Order: sequence, then structure tokens, then C-alpha cells
Amino acid sequence: MKRFVSILISISMLLLVFSGCSGSDQEQSTEPQHETTQAEQEDPAQTSLTEDKPEITTSGNETPETTEPDGSTGSPATPAEGYGKYVEMKSGAYERISAKIEVHDELALTVGMALLPVIMIDLSLIIVSVLGMEGGEAALRMLAAEDVVVEQNGQVYSVTYTDEEGGKFLQTTEYFPDADALKSTITTDGTEAVFFEYTKAGNGYASHYYTLNEESNDYTLITTFFDESNITAFGVATINAPPESIIGKSDLTSEFVVNDEMYVILENDILTALIDGELKTY
Repeated sequence: MKRFVSILISISMLLLVFSGCSGSDQEQSTEPQHETTQAEQEDPAQTSLTEDKPEITTSGNETPETTEPDGSTGSPATPAEGYGKYVEMKSGAYERISAKIEVHDELALTVGMALLPVIMIDLSLIIVSVLGMEGGEAALRMLAAEDVVVEQNGQVYSVTYTDEEGGKFLQTTEYFPDADALKSTITTDGTEAVFFEYTKAGNGYASHYYTLNEESNDYTLITTFFDESNITAFGVATINAPPESIIGKSDLTSEFVVNDEMYVILENDILTALIDGELKTY
């Protein structure tokens, strides 16, 4: 698991650098992307920089073209776009609940600590943020791993790679553009490590993540529901079996996160928290 976390942090840092470079290039040039690529290929310095990078193989003879968003629905067209919108709104929701915690000092060590898994879990899904995007494979090429293989079949993407210690990783992601929903599974050395789904619900999102606890043979389940400006709801619980899929369940509400162990719901600036068996309102 320590090796797994180390790999994820490395990916995160590399993607931050790559995203910054991509954004700068886009601001400075309005030329078509294929012309810029040709210019780079003619630059010997650029060629020498890329020759030492690990190769990524993809299924088929060519890299599949990125589809354009459906103008009639406004739904993102790729996993990277969809997951990016989800994470952006989740970040805003967490900021709202963090602001509430700052007002009440006693919440820092209770609600604040209880919510750490809710935030940290997204590190495990950083690969999703480049799936289907232009330049996404270049970002993965910067990963310090071997035998990186990216395969795409429609809206199903599989990324496999081997770390420096010989560990085998597989992440399989399926995107449902019509529902603005996504599911992703990560396995390490053949064992499922993380399962994740999100789905559009009203003007917000609902999601759940679960991880297998090998010692106790049960699962840690993280649930979320949030909208653009009012509701933030997070829950953490232990379950004995994987939950049902939420793909396409657009009628979910903040009640989705309620359980008997831990949850927090911020709605209309009122925070309700169940922590350590105590239900309190702030």
C-alpha cells in the first residue's frame, strides 16, 4: 500500500506540472494543435527530450480521437472532462464545509480529521483526469513506471503498468456521457484496491468509493453528495459487501450519505454531524 500511495503522489505532481505547461501553451498560441506538434517534431531539442521517455502502447494502430461534447446536453465527452467537473465541484463543496469548521474550533479534531479520507481518496484516481484528453498519454509517459499500456474500447479505458518493485497495477474506467457518470476500479497485484462511481444528481453529484480491508475482510465506504452552492454531504462507514451501483441514479439527495458511523451534512449554512456516536448541529 505504501508503494501504491507513492506512485499516486508521483503521478499527481507530474500531472500538475504537465497541466501547467499545457495551459501556458494554449494561452500563447491559437494555431491548430497538429501544426504545433509538427513544429516540435522539427526541433532537435524537443526530439532529444522525448527519446528517453518510456513508450506507451495503445490498442489498435492509432490513438482514438477525442470526441466533442454533445452540444444538445452539455455533458462532458471524455472521462477527463467529466471527472474534472466532478472534482472541481467537490473541491468547492469541501471549501464550504471547511469554512464552517473554522468557525467552531472543536470541530477541527473531530469533523476535520474524519473528513481526511474523503479528500485523500481522490489521489488514487488521478489517472482518470487525463483519460481521453489531448496530451493525456504524454502525461502518463512521464510516469516513473514500466510497461505502461493504455487501451480504449469506446468509453472504456484500461491503464496497466508495473512499478519499480515489480508491482502490477490495472485501472479500468468506464464513462457514461449521457448520464454524466463514471466508474473506475483499481487493482494492485490482482487485488481490488479502490472502486469508485459518481453520477450527476440534479445540479450536483453523488458518489461513492470503497476499499477492501484485507485484515478484517470488510470494506470502508465513503459516500458524497453536493451541489454547486448549498449542500455538502460526506459519510464514512464500514460495510460487509460492495454497495449497489449508483450509475444513473439522478434522484439521490444528501440522505445518501447518512449511516450509523460518521456523516456530516451542511445545508442552508446548518451543519449536522454524527461523530463518535454523537449527533450535533452547528
